Amino acid sequence: MSQTGTERSFERRFSVAGPVVLDLNLDAGAVRVVPGEPGKVEVRGILRGRTTFLGLRDIEGRIDAMAANPPVQQDGNTIRIAKFLDGMSVLVELTVPPATSIRAQSDSADLHVRGIAGPVEAETDHGHVEATGIEGEVRIETDHGRIEIRGVQGSVSLRSDSGSIEAAEIGGRIDARTDSGWMVLSQTTAAPIRAESDSGDITIRLAGGSGYDLSAETDHGSILIAALDPAQDRGQRIREKIRGGGPPVEARTDHGDIEIE
Repeated sequence: MSQTGTERSFERRFSVAGPVVLDLNLDAGAVRVVPGEPGKVEVRGILRGRTTFLGLRDIEGRIDAMAANPPVQQDGNTIRIAKFLDGMSVLVELTVPPATSIRAQSDSADLHVRGIAGPVEAETDHGHVEATGIEGEVRIETDHGRIEIRGVQGSVSLRSDSGSIEAAEIGGRIDARTDSGWMVLSQTTAAPIRAESDSGDITIRLAGGSGYDLSAETDHGSILIAALDPAQDRGQRIREKIRGGGPPVEARTDHGDIEIE
């Protein structure tokens, strides 16, 4: 797949009153969401033409028309961005009030979000998702993509068929699952953790000084628990209370190592 070199930009500005909902539906490209002033939403986009094995005629005319009338709409406090035409990728930056939540779907567009209240919900087939500094819940599903989140105060639910998962400094429940890929999880406040991988290593950093009820299991790999005596061989299935016990921690992988710090 080659680039045609055709590129156009567009901008839209909206006034809102109260919490904002972003409803995003994209094919290819990337979306970046950053916090701004209350009451204002700014959308800046760059359209780029792509050729496919089928070919596209009049790509410049198509991009000119789309840049003049992009699929960006306001419905009260909801801002919707729909799919662009085939043969185009779009780079979009949205500056939104901190009190914003997101519902996003994409085929192969990446999503980068920081500094909003949330919740954040995202589904992508072939796209990476990054979220930083989210106050509420985060739910992400991807078929083939990397998930990276950090500094989330609410609970997180993360699914990847083929891709790594990194969830750092989480203040609530963690529920993470990948078919093929490693995961690294850490909490700032003790809450339930469930981590599952068919093929991949699992590393979990528990909230400092907090107790947990641990269940760890691997069919083909090793288990290392920092809070337990490493000289005692506990095999590939461990049931232990850490620091007197507390919220449950369940970690399981068929092919991979488990490390609990």
